[in-house]
Amino acid sequence: MAVSTVRPGVVSYVCFEVPWNMPCDFSPAAADHKLVLKNDSFSYFKPEASASLYFWSHRLQRFLAVMTTNE
Repeated sequence: MAVSTVRPGVVSYVCFEVPWNMPCDFSPAAADHKLVLKNDSFSYFKPEASASLYFWSHRLQRFLAVMTTNE
């Protein structure tokens, strides 16, 4: 497992994690989901598992997470 810093920019994601717990869509159409990061964030991943990107939401005043890959 590893943690890395993600610089601001546009990131593709397949679904939001907690608190929504919606089913994730790994189809090619899911690549259309984009998130614009204005601040640094961090990614947590481990081999053969999904990667999660954690970022600060200024509007909600807490960290949110999106699943970025299923590899």
